Amino acid sequence: MGWFLELHAKLERVFFPTLARKYAFILLLALFPAALYGLLQASSTTIRQLIGQHPALPAVMAEIDRLSSWALCLTALCLAFALIQVLYLHFWITRPVQRITHVYTEAASDEGDLSRNLPVLTCDEIGQLAQACNLFMSKQREIIAGVQSMTIGIALDAARSMKNVKDSSSATRQQDELARKVVTASEATTRGINEVSERTGNISSSTSTNLGVAHDSYNELQDVMHRIHAITGKIATFNQTVDGLNQRSASIKHIVDLIKEISGQTNLLALNAAIEAARAGEAGRGFAVVADEVRKLAEKVRVATDDISSNIDDMLEQVAETQQETELITRDANLTRDVVEKASGQFARMMTDFETTSDALADIARTLEEFSEANRLVHSNVAEIHQLSLAVNELMGRSATSADDLSLAAESVQGIVGKYKVGQGELDATLTRMSALRDRVARKISELHERGVNVFDQQYQPIANTKPQKYLVSYAEHFVRELQPIYDEVAKTCTGGKFSLAVDVNGYGATHNSWYSKPLTGDAAQDLVNSRDRRLFNDPAGLRAARNTQPFLLQTYARDTGEIMTEIDMPIHVAGRHWGNLRLGFDASEFLHKSKP
Repeated sequence: MGWFLELHAKLERVFFPTLARKYAFILLLALFPAALYGLLQASSTTIRQLIGQHPALPAVMAEIDRLSSWALCLTALCLAFALIQVLYLHFWITRPVQRITHVYTEAASDEGDLSRNLPVLTCDEIGQLAQACNLFMSKQREIIAGVQSMTIGIALDAARSMKNVKDSSSATRQQDELARKVVTASEATTRGINEVSERTGNISSSTSTNLGVAHDSYNELQDVMHRIHAITGKIATFNQTVDGLNQRSASIKHIVDLIKEISGQTNLLALNAAIEAARAGEAGRGFAVVADEVRKLAEKVRVATDDISSNIDDMLEQVAETQQETELITRDANLTRDVVEKASGQFARMMTDFETTSDALADIARTLEEFSEANRLVHSNVAEIHQLSLAVNELMGRSATSADDLSLAAESVQGIVGKYKVGQGELDATLTRMSALRDRVARKISELHERGVNVFDQQYQPIANTKPQKYLVSYAEHFVRELQPIYDEVAKTCTGGKFSLAVDVNGYGATHNSWYSKPLTGDAAQDLVNSRDRRLFNDPAGLRAARNTQPFLLQTYARDTGEIMTEIDMPIHVAGRHWGNLRLGFDASEFLHKSKP
């Protein structure tokens, strides 16, 4: 059986590669009656020669002629039937098959059109095949539309994941930086705690030593205070003795003065007695001698009393000085006693404070030890957090790469399935509308170019005092007048449309939508959102959009305003040159919501 199939395949490739050649065999079948007619004609001649003048010859020949006529009619009928059959097969088999082939050939092209259905012209297997093909194409359209929506969702989720990863990575880096700072601070704190603990221990030891010295000093001070009290008592007793001595000295001086007075009177009496003895003459001579002796004695007494009085005066003066000095000593002793008592009280309070300080220092030392242990634990935990932050940061980097790869893969899949026109789905409708509007924008720019406007001007002149930085080119005002209305129309034609503008290959947009072309206010956050005209969008997403040369580019990214934006970009060609792209940004969430059945 295998050799037969192989032989058939070879013959088919050489002689019957098309249905038309296969139909030719139907015409060959019509030649069989013609061959029969030829055989009958040849047979009639042979029969005529064989039977000669046989009486049956006319009848035989008439029958042969009748058969020949029928053979000729049959040949004509076969040819007509074969021709009709060939035409029928051509119109009802070959042409539908060609249509199927044409539709699938177009579907298999780079920009395949899957939106058309095959006409169902018959009820036979060809019609069933067309219905099956239509069902298959419908399913393919559903799958492709679903894949388009799904890839938009994947790209949206990937962009959100990328933004979240970047935010998380930034937070992780901040956490890592804070962890490093905490580790550094913890190390410094540990060193400080150790130093403070060491110094606290030294102070506590010194305080304990000083407390012992203070106790000894307090005891000595108490002894000094007792001695001062004793000295004060003795000084008081001595003061009383000096007072008594002063009083007795005064009494002695009074007695001496009395003796001195008596001596003076005695001297006067002796003088009077001498005078009287002289008057008495010889009789009073003995009395005169006595009087003279008395006078001498009185003189000696006077001299002695003068000396005694002088000594007593000196003694009284010294006693007075002693009394004054004793009073000073008493005052000083009392003052010293008061000072010592006050110092003793202060010393007692100081010892109490020393004891409190010593206890506090001991508590501080214990607390510092506990704090040091807690700080070591914190340091260990923060160091672990630091290591975990590094690991998380590395994982975040991998996640960012994976999210970026996922986004690129989604864009690649979208680029592949987006080549097919499916005739259904929001993306297909948006691409169709945007393509027409892109052509309008391209025509407008081409018209400006034909009027002599330098639409390829790339001498971007910075506009002073603008933030975000704006630039001016020669064709900017023309774009504002003629293209801004189209931009607004493009943005409004798309479900969830946010913005639309044409940018050159460097990402420069001379104007923007009317709601994004407001004057600068000086508020950087507000101007970033509302004043986006005349800017160079040369971020990675902006440059990809500007330099796209594919029929369209679908990308999802985090905008500089923080929004997650999905964007369709279509290239613009002017005078045979790639001028840039028309960008259409939209909210994929609204887009996908409308795309759901």
